[in-house]
Amino acid sequence: MTPTKHDGAEKVNLAGAASDSAYPHEAHFETFCPPEGGVKPERAAQGSNIRLQLDRSSGDAEWRIAAWQEVMSGSGRVEVRPEDREAFTGRFQSRAIGDLMTLRVTASDFRLIRDADMAARIETDYALINLIEQGHVTGSANGRRFEVEPGAVCITRLTSLMDVAILGADWLALLVPLAALESCKAWRETLNGRVFAPDSVPAVLLGHHLRSMLALPEPLAGRRAEQIARTSLGFVASCLGGGPPPLRPAQREDKGLRVRQYITEHLGDPALDPAAICREFALSRSQLYRLMGSQMNIAAIIRQQRLQGAHEDIAQTVGTIDEIAQRWGIPNLRSFRRAFVREFGYSPSELRARHRPQPGQPKPVPKLGSVLNRWMQGQ
Repeated sequence: MTPTKHDGAEKVNLAGAASDSAYPHEAHFETFCPPEGGVKPERAAQGSNIRLQLDRSSGDAEWRIAAWQEVMSGSGRVEVRPEDREAFTGRFQSRAIGDLMTLRVTASDFRLIRDADMAARIETDYALINLIEQGHVTGSANGRRFEVEPGAVCITRLTSLMDVAILGADWLALLVPLAALESCKAWRETLNGRVFAPDSVPAVLLGHHLRSMLALPEPLAGRRAEQIARTSLGFVASCLGGGPPPLRPAQREDKGLRVRQYITEHLGDPALDPAAICREFALSRSQLYRLMGSQMNIAAIIRQQRLQGAHEDIAQTVGTIDEIAQRWGIPNLRSFRRAFVREFGYSPSELRARHRPQPGQPKPVPKLGSVLNRWMQGQ
């Protein structure tokens, strides 16, 4: 089956299958900026904002499916029926807004499974507000069967055991930290697998809200994004029967998580440094270091994360070395080369030569699953 369109929007066509997966392995978790040829990354917010497009020009069917399995690996295991593999295409979009994340997915038919081992490895739990715009969805969450028709909203939990077949459907989602919903008294386990009918008040309100979140302009300043996230949390909580978020929801560890997420999302900004973080979160330098741990050298952490991201991009031959250095917030190429050699013991050019694909060698699969996983775990 092929993706569908509706009013110019991308469509999510996710379908289930009863056959065994041809890719039973779990995807590796490594930061990656995908190669050219149909895979289109955007780094406005490093480590959380992803645009992935897979079409026939991206690679053969096995490569496209492996790339899709990788980007979906934080949610579960993807299975595609043998008869659907050759025509498989997909698009994936994610965007972090404060502590929340929006998703938009378009794909040919596949099945998503999350078993007990996968669920046990998830450190930070999220509630997913899922809007199905077209198609039919059937599956189970922690053994609770559900079916979803167009316009309906389904609530699931990231750590649930999941087996879902989504047939020809458009899928929009909002990820909300479960702890935040619990602070609003808006989460009950009876919500897991709950489906709100298309004409119900919660489905209408949440559906419009998901579309609005996806339509927000880019980029959003950090404080503005936090305000929007807080407002969104209150709205979602109210739709689910809870109250507004507490006036002071951020405990010390929560603010530390947000600081780490802010660092991850702004690694491409050359101005990112401890002073910029202090301004963003209204902290003194001593408060910042106490929050993050007195033994942590924040400037060194920023430098190491930038160099690690650049290392992975160079190894995957994504752009020129100069372009990669600038993408990761180090615009001075000489400074970048010097720091790179100090960190890894060899130059960017040596790394590029070592990993340059040889003629006839298959191109690497874009490893994007870890990008989302690191954001969700606040790393």
